[in-house]
Amino acid sequence: MQKKHTFLALALLAGTWVNAVAQQARPVLEAQNLRPAVFQKKSAMLPAESVPTQNGPSILIHSGVNYRSLEQTVGSTTWDAQAYGSLPPRIYANGAGEPVANWLFSLQTAGQSDRGTAQNVRVSGNWGALPTARVEVARTGFPGVVRLGDGSEVAISHNTGITPFKLWMAKKANGASNWTEKAIDGPAGIGVLWPNIAVGGANKNVLHVIAITTPVANVPGVVYQGMSGHPLYFRSKDGGATWDKTGVILPGIDKTQFTGIEANNYVIDADGDNVAVAVFSNWNDLFILKSTDGGDTWTKKMIFDFPDKLQNYDGNPVVEYDTTDLIYPSPIANANAINTNDGFGKMLVDANGEAHLWVGRSIVVDANFTDTTSSYYPTANGIWYWKESLGLGNAQLIGGAFDYDGDGAITITSSDFSELPFYGANSLSSFPTASLGANGDIYLVYSAIREEFSFDGKYYHQLYGQRSTNGGESWGDVVELTTPDYVDESLLSLLECVWPSMPKTIQNGKLWILYQQDNLPGCNIWGASHDPGESYMNFYDVDTSAMPASPTVGVFEPKGADPSFALKISPSPATSTAQLSATLSGTGSARVEIFDAYGKGVQELRFPDGGGRQQLWLSVQGLQSGTYFVRVTEGQKFGVTKFMKL
Repeated sequence: MQKKHTFLALALLAGTWVNAVAQQARPVLEAQNLRPAVFQKKSAMLPAESVPTQNGPSILIHSGVNYRSLEQTVGSTTWDAQAYGSLPPRIYANGAGEPVANWLFSLQTAGQSDRGTAQNVRVSGNWGALPTARVEVARTGFPGVVRLGDGSEVAISHNTGITPFKLWMAKKANGASNWTEKAIDGPAGIGVLWPNIAVGGANKNVLHVIAITTPVANVPGVVYQGMSGHPLYFRSKDGGATWDKTGVILPGIDKTQFTGIEANNYVIDADGDNVAVAVFSNWNDLFILKSTDGGDTWTKKMIFDFPDKLQNYDGNPVVEYDTTDLIYPSPIANANAINTNDGFGKMLVDANGEAHLWVGRSIVVDANFTDTTSSYYPTANGIWYWKESLGLGNAQLIGGAFDYDGDGAITITSSDFSELPFYGANSLSSFPTASLGANGDIYLVYSAIREEFSFDGKYYHQLYGQRSTNGGESWGDVVELTTPDYVDESLLSLLECVWPSMPKTIQNGKLWILYQQDNLPGCNIWGASHDPGESYMNFYDVDTSAMPASPTVGVFEPKGADPSFALKISPSPATSTAQLSATLSGTGSARVEIFDAYGKGVQELRFPDGGGRQQLWLSVQGLQSGTYFVRVTEGQKFGVTKFMKL
């Protein structure tokens, strides 16, 4: 089996990035000095039934109390991998115009036998009590949840409690409180997992679903029709009562093009009779299949033409190959680099029937295509955007992670991948979601690493947004969405914000943003980045007027932690007292706040007035053992450090 090794770009030039956003034409260039990482990307995905391992002596569970200001907590979960790639739809408006939030839920920390779909509804501006159980009777996973034209709600997930694994539908009629459930059959004897769902038809009563067969790595998976993880299409014309297409192989998304597709590396959307499907493979063409007759016939539309002889590269020597799509210069000396995607995508079909696609940018590299190893770059930056009218090879590079500390680069210094929280093959900027507004407005929200905000050597992810006012022809400035406008300023540097989701259409001039928030970077379920614990599902809305119009004007100037404080705490670990040192300007009284690992404030002090190197003794004897953050604020700038309490 082919091994894919990861290499890390040490820096991304911020000036080049700003130009790429503004002009939509120039590539984002990685720095040339790259260092190989120990991390190895497996070609298979996680098992369908993943039981987290407890890494420490105690399981971390925190209370569900919301310490933030303008955002609202709608629920929580200990299953902190909301998807293994592209997120299915999770939020929509009900008949009263209120948001309905759905997510992958569990409150257990081992085995997660209570896993399933959770739902909460806002009524007159107030969310209901945090759910304590899933909506299904059966244990399910990775749902896509939608509302049909008749007001009924449908959740399509998978059920691994039966063999072969099956897609699972839970449906609730308009105004009802109970859900009914049933299996959706795939090919005889073949398991099907990880669905994505869309609603189409003139009356919005047609369900379109894309999922994959159980891969070989996921027992009892098999190679099906020449592929391990074969995408299959399902359709119901009556809201899920019957299914006239089940397990259909779409032309081109088959063994003639792919050797296999990984979990959640595909998207689907529809409007009326227009349906579009895309699958993501980092060693293959990127294209969509488009149907204008409700899913009966399909046409292939190319986005990126991957070098033909290198598609599905398996380690067999390739002497001659098409160099059309190679990047010059390559990010690594004496190697060939190719632009591709990271598998985290979103697609919307607008009212005119045109498909719009967003996916994180990635790069794959190999020195000579004659051995069994190849490389991909999770430090590639930017969100690829494409719509049908752009045509082959004309995707725009928008969005991205930014240089906060002003050193001219996003600096990745480790050689073991440790600075980037693990969520699979996602790049520096990824997790895109989008909404369609009126008069050609389109809104993008994504998650990207936030340099200067880190815990235990790992960067936090935070949320950003962009707007196009001309149907995607150009995009406005990037807006920070994890800011004091929407979250508590004192916790800004302690938030991990991933898997954002928005409704397909803008509601009442607002971006509705549902996302998963943790206080520790990375994921426990997928990658065991930290001990098992509870994550929040949070919601806030953003006025569309807060999003700059396109074309781009000005320059994005983020505010970040100021390294000039040169914060230091000694000793760490501490038992009773610790000394905090900081270099202050003396322009005002400097505030000191101490937070626990979950963002709860436990102490507040002030430095004596004065500038230069100052010391302050902290009394920590009464604190429980664990990790604590210290935030120093002076005027308009702040710094963050941490210490351990024994």
